[in-house]
Amino acid sequence: MNDTIVKIIKRHLTNPSLQITKDMGITSDLGLNSFELIQIVSEIEDECEIEIPDRIILQFKSLGDLMEYIEQ
Repeated sequence: MNDTIVKIIKRHLTNPSLQITKDMGITSDLGLNSFELIQIVSEIEDECEIEIPDRIILQFKSLGDLMEYIEQ
């Protein structure tokens, strides 16, 4: 998993020492809401110099979904 993306995600967690895996659910395992997800994606876009359409962001259910999209 991309270390930059993990660092960005950890900044938004209430428990930043949590071991993050691709299989984790964005809301169910990480406890992030849609606003936090949009903030995370915005930071990833800035850091990785990519653009993710808004209509796609809320379709991500797991970190694996987000990672796969970024890798494309």
